[in-house]
Formats: sequence, C-alpha cells, structure tokens
Amino acid sequence: MKFKRAVRRVLWNLQPGRWLSFSTLKGNANFIAKLAKGIASKKEEGDTPDVKSFTEYVASEGLTKEDLLARQKQAFTSSIILTVIAIVAWIYSVYVFSHYQVIAGIVTVLLGFLAAVYGWAEHVNYTKIRFKRLCLSPKDWFSLNFSRK
Repeated sequence: MKFKRAVRRVLWNLQPGRWLSFSTLKGNANFIAKLAKGIASKKEEGDTPDVKSFTEYVASEGLTKEDLLARQKQAFTSSIILTVIAIVAWIYSVYVFSHYQVIAGIVTVLLGFLAAVYGWAEHVNYTKIRFKRLCLSPKDWFSLNFSRK
C-alpha cells in the first residue's frame, strides 16, 4: 500500500493539468510552435551567393594560393590540437569517474565531446580547402578522407 501511495505522489507531479491551467499549457504550446516555425523558414532568393565554384569564390574573396595554404595549415593544426584536448579530457574523465565524482566526470566528458566536435569542424574546413570544395556533407567528408582511390 505504501508503494502505491509513493507512486501516486511521484506521478501526481508529472501531470501538468494539476498544477497548470489549460490556457497556460495552450499558450506555451503556441509559443513553441511559433518559435519552431521561425527556425524552419525557407531561404529567400537573395540569401544564396552567386558563386558557383571554389575558384570563383577564391577569386571573389581575393585570396592567393599562399593564403589558402596558410588557412589549410591552420585548420589542420587546430583540428589536431582539439583532438588531443578531447582525448586528454576523456582520459581525465575516466580518472574522475574512478574517484566517484560523477558531476565532474560528466562535465569532462562533455568538454571532450565539445572539443572533438570543434576539431571535426576544423578538419572539415581543411578538407574543403584540400579538395577545393565549397560545401561538404558528412558523407562527402567521409568518402574524401577514407576512400582508397
């Protein structure tokens, strides 16, 4: 009997109708719907650049071959540094978890994940310059970097 009472008390808090009015729930739902509609809007015609190829983009920006090589080197170096930071953070998180510090361990795992994502983004920039591409999907990145051609 005590178990059923405890379950009811927990589930009572999970029913928003008991502690919020219907108009508040409806207003919140409408706000979230308007917010999502604004995020997923279509692009206007003027939003897309008129550049069609990588060479046209480089020419329009006035970049030289030396500038491209410097940017490529910087992106590769940044990706290596961020990957090392991510690996060190993950190794440190194992140490932190082994000392029963759960919150600090979760934070270090998330910090490692953040560094890994930024490292991957920098490697995508490096790959764009290396293969002279303007847009690169994750599938294209994977096939360009790991193909056996």
